[in-house]
Amino acid sequence: MAGIKEIARKRQLSSLEKVKPTGIIPLGKISSMLVLLDGTQQGCEEELEKFASGHGISLRTVYLAWAVESKTPAEATIRKEDLDWAGRPSDEKCGPLLDPAPDLLVSLVDGTPYPLEYLAKRCDARFKVGRKQLPGDTFDVVFPEPRGEHHTQSEAFSQIVKFLETIA
Repeated sequence: MAGIKEIARKRQLSSLEKVKPTGIIPLGKISSMLVLLDGTQQGCEEELEKFASGHGISLRTVYLAWAVESKTPAEATIRKEDLDWAGRPSDEKCGPLLDPAPDLLVSLVDGTPYPLEYLAKRCDARFKVGRKQLPGDTFDVVFPEPRGEHHTQSEAFSQIVKFLETIA
């Protein structure tokens, strides 16, 4: 079954390969931001909101919570039941969460699960930032943790903010 699932995943991802380039854009040119959060961990919504409002950026948050129950808003959460047999989020669920395309996609999810890879590749953001690189160099900039350390989503976002503010 794992072999069939991997074949299906490769086919799903190959359909998302785009010619649209992404790359680093200055903070001053970012007007919208989509943040992917792990819905099973302590979030950093307050920091996100403060950063976005302080820079005049429209903010959307999507929670990934397929492992356990979470107390995140249902309309902004992708749960296990929203995934097909290969692990892809349904178009009915992820379409409204990803469209319209943001200027900046930030993934604060610690890991590289397939649903995250699918969402990051499906999103047409002009600039993509993550904590760990996904196959195919999906993210333009990655903020890995030093070996032996584990950062919270809030700590990871603080690193990203420092970087974004240096390229203002």
